[in-house]
Amino acid sequence: MQGFKDFLEETDVDYLIVDIPESLLDDSLLLLEGRWINSGKKGYQMRIDKPTDHTQKLHVHIAKDKHINTKTQQVAWNDDGTKHDKKTFNTKLGSSPKVQQIAKQALNLDDNIILEMYTPTKLGFILESIETNQQIGREPDCRFVVKL
Repeated sequence: MQGFKDFLEETDVDYLIVDIPESLLDDSLLLLEGRWINSGKKGYQMRIDKPTDHTQKLHVHIAKDKHINTKTQQVAWNDDGTKHDKKTFNTKLGSSPKVQQIAKQALNLDDNIILEMYTPTKLGFILESIETNQQIGREPDCRFVVKL
């Protein structure tokens, strides 16, 4: 009977692929990128994604358990604290201290990092005038006009 080593030498095999069922591996050995996993906070899941190209950063998506398939019910932050997926970022969910803590832990961010919450709008401000308010005797006030 031929041994395995002899078989490899005879057949010019350069590599070997071994499939191991996930159930036999310790969870700490598995890559978690791209998979929804328990966030450690009841009712919330998270997914850590690697950048897919040079314009992206490592980022985390967070959603309530029932909303992992609903993009508009999720938040995502990059590893520098900026928002990821700005157009679908759920501001209400993102304002939750619990959700922000999940993101900071997932991305190994310092507790003093402030996660981006600013939502850009199409509104702009124009300084229309500076004038003295005669009615209350104060020095110049500014009047701001919102340009639509």
